[in-house]
Amino acid sequence: MNFDVDKILKWVRTRIEIGTAATILTGAVTYVGRSYYGAYFDFYSIPESSVETSLFDNIMISIVVAIFSVALIGVIYLSQEDEAKGFWGLFRDNVPLFVVLLLGIIVAVEIYWTNVESLSSWISSLISSPEMVARNKILTGRVEFFLRWMIVFSPVPTALVLVVFASFRGFSFSRFLMRRSTGIRIFFLCLYLLLLLHVCGIWGRATAFAEFTGLLNKPEVVVTLTDGQTFQPDKTLYLVAQDSSTLCFSSKSFGNNSPVSAWIVPQGSVKYMQTKPGSTQWNVLLDYFKK
Repeated sequence: MNFDVDKILKWVRTRIEIGTAATILTGAVTYVGRSYYGAYFDFYSIPESSVETSLFDNIMISIVVAIFSVALIGVIYLSQEDEAKGFWGLFRDNVPLFVVLLLGIIVAVEIYWTNVESLSSWISSLISSPEMVARNKILTGRVEFFLRWMIVFSPVPTALVLVVFASFRGFSFSRFLMRRSTGIRIFFLCLYLLLLLHVCGIWGRATAFAEFTGLLNKPEVVVTLTDGQTFQPDKTLYLVAQDSSTLCFSSKSFGNNSPVSAWIVPQGSVKYMQTKPGSTQWNVLLDYFKK
């Protein structure tokens, strides 16, 4: 009788845990698209309310994130089936750990970068000496140069080395979670989703940055207004976003110190828009990784 009661309690706890995890996951993935597009438009200083984002794109982003997250949860739950595992079995069990470390490293570097910029701005507002302001700018530039390389090249190798080391030591992150309480597993799920939402915002800004520098080869546009004049004739424009009433344009970067500019134009003000193939500006992109 005790066995039956324990079995029923385990079944109930499992269903409650799955339901709780599914509710949290569903709630989080609905904000993934908002986080991505919010950061994307923030890079261009375009108010998100000024243009309607594609509902289909938002849904597809949420579906991809949901499938990926469910796959990670599946890896954790399947870790109980085989207790005797070699290196590759442990490495598979540690894939969720790799993902959490990867996201955590990206977020940590991004937060540190933001703090460096804020601190530099605060110091510049306190000092009046031109020499000290110039010195502060030079030091900030050196730190930012280091962080640019860190956020691009360090997350994957660092997370991979830690996971390989843990696997060689016989540690299974998935099994570790399954041996802990439901509350601990839900905590790690929430931590993963918070990191994921933050990284989606970083990815949105990175996408906008890649468009701005010419890494993503977006078509260039020439816009003729209803009065016959060419809109921003001295700029290399590309289309950022559009909806039924609004067109958003930006101009490609021409160097490391290029300001980000964007324009919101009503559809009714545009007579026609000519599109031509863009060019990848490798020299402009590489300029951002130079001191």
